Amino acid sequence: MEQLTFDASLRTELAPCAVDFPKTSFFRFQGRSPNKPALPTTAEVRARAGCDDGGYVAFPDLKLFVKFGRSHNVSLEEAQMLQAVRRAFPNNQIPVPELVAWRAEDEINYIYMSLIPGTTLESCWPELTLEEKTRISDQLGRMVSSLRSIHKAPGTEYVGIWPISLAQALHQLIDRRLPRSRTRESNVFPRPNDRPSSKFCNISRRSSILGFALETHGGKAARPISTPSSGIYFSHGDLHLHNIMVAGTPGSRRVSGLVDWGFAGWFPEYWEYYNMVFGTHDHEWYTQGWINRVLTSYDGECEALDNYWSWRGPA
Repeated sequence: MEQLTFDASLRTELAPCAVDFPKTSFFRFQGRSPNKPALPTTAEVRARAGCDDGGYVAFPDLKLFVKFGRSHNVSLEEAQMLQAVRRAFPNNQIPVPELVAWRAEDEINYIYMSLIPGTTLESCWPELTLEEKTRISDQLGRMVSSLRSIHKAPGTEYVGIWPISLAQALHQLIDRRLPRSRTRESNVFPRPNDRPSSKFCNISRRSSILGFALETHGGKAARPISTPSSGIYFSHGDLHLHNIMVAGTPGSRRVSGLVDWGFAGWFPEYWEYYNMVFGTHDHEWYTQGWINRVLTSYDGECEALDNYWSWRGPA
């Protein structure tokens, strides 16, 4: 498989607070349409969502979808990631939403993207045929393999969410598992403004962020879940059933898109599996082994990580 490299050329810098991408399908369609529909304003997005501080809003007539929220929940780096993945796979080997625009107003970020057709794999799974389940699982396996073909630019040896700092990545990885009020303070996981520790930046010394945390603070949960030989791969980071879109007529449904790229980056080889299996232990996806058509099983590593998250929760 061809080696792909992520570097700064694949993404637009974040400096402007309002950026449109006129070469995208939304604006190209505008040029051909006599009515020329405008991009919804941030006020219109909030009004349709029925809230002011975050949510997801679809504009089906515009084939547009908007994700918005406070900057610590919805980062514009996710917009960069959509753009980078789409540019890295121009033939749609990885179907991702097309980035249309972004806005940053009053500490709230808005990511405008194309609306992916279909429904989530989570919602349609019970009605899928055996053939469809096989096809979709195999599709996902090929997509994960394609993602793992992406390499970091030379000289960027780190583990974490791309392209934000390692400290921010660590902070987000903790916050996504436990509500903010339940997290314990720990100097292992620096806050966003802290300087990243060299322990995490040197992959040859420590190939897993969480491996170090487990060894240092995990108590009985600590176990050798990562070694210097463990692979570090590009991962979606949240490839759960509700972030996989499926479309098509009954009997011929296929994966139509992968959404929510806010946690994508380079992580230990078990990380994608852990997030795919999270919350599905009573679901056919896990109990009947469908997930194993997508990724190698890492149940031992999952057990260690679950113990660690439990340790970080309330006593």
